[in-house]
Amino acid sequence: KVMACSYSIASLTVFSGNPADHLVHRMTHRVVRGTLLACGRPDGRLAALTTAESAVCLSVNQASSIQSLGATCESLTIGHNPYKLPLTAHAVFLKGARPDYLCERLLSTTCPQQMENKECDLEAPPMSPARSNIPTPSSKARSSASLLGEFSNLLADANDGEGGEELEDRLVFDMIRRLVHSEKMEQQKDEEEQRLRRFLNDVEKDENGEIGFEAFEAGFKLLGKTFDSADLRSIFNEFDWDGSGKLDPLECKMILGMEMGDLYRIAQRSGSHKAPCRLHSVEASQESFFGEALLKTAPKGVRPVKLMEMQNLSMQLYESRIASLQRAVAFFVLFHELGKRVADFWPRVSFGMLGYSIGR
Repeated sequence: KVMACSYSIASLTVFSGNPADHLVHRMTHRVVRGTLLACGRPDGRLAALTTAESAVCLSVNQASSIQSLGATCESLTIGHNPYKLPLTAHAVFLKGARPDYLCERLLSTTCPQQMENKECDLEAPPMSPARSNIPTPSSKARSSASLLGEFSNLLADANDGEGGEELEDRLVFDMIRRLVHSEKMEQQKDEEEQRLRRFLNDVEKDENGEIGFEAFEAGFKLLGKTFDSADLRSIFNEFDWDGSGKLDPLECKMILGMEMGDLYRIAQRSGSHKAPCRLHSVEASQESFFGEALLKTAPKGVRPVKLMEMQNLSMQLYESRIASLQRAVAFFVLFHELGKRVADFWPRVSFGMLGYSIGR
């Protein structure tokens, strides 16, 4: 719109494409000398958005590698991750005022083993109104590929309990992993059956072999599961499929076969003991980083990396509601300034004889 009245010598043609989807195979054949490629980058410092930023960076790098008459296109990226792609001509980094997410703190901490035992200090000083000027551990510039590798290593360590050593023969390594995994699954199956048998033997049952909440709570604590009564009530209600107020052996088996992280996720859902989910009941977070309360209240057996996955929806909502809007406003300002400079050029060089209004 701001270039609609421009003279033909300084006019432009605009195309749009999604750099995370179809930009490469629909638009890169149009890359010629003098092309400006402007792309927004999701914040890859958040675990749920790292792959999205990697896809955007891959598309921009591929488009920026095409040469026409010995030159490439002029590429520009706008985003929150303070890392400039090597093949781009410009990069605009937007300042943010939000606290870190748990995944950003997990990457910045220097004691992951102590962190798993909740002995590592992940807290930051309280945020002031000018907290965007306070350097945080996540402010270090890292590429999306580096971040993706770090998050993959964290998840691999949490799932396997080991660092994921590199072996030359990947086929042999994968075969060994599958064999070990099958053995672990068999072992876990035996342990689950033993836990179920011990659980059913220790709790009180009625004549139909079903147990009530009081017996369920007592038996659950005998197994060493660290959940409070309200969370256990939420789990109990979740698996009471027939609504009878009692659990049969099959429903107990489903509960005992789940991991602590999955049970904790169920316990955090809106249950009978939770407040109704309405906008007026939502309170502003006072945490020094998002996930601080989650980390402190999680049961002992839940690893922080598993808690990180529970924030995926929040990170996706932040991207679709806030971060993308900030990039859009940045693009509006950028392109308005671009059109205004072109419009101001003509009266200046023609002593006022030429010119047009960008508001028409």
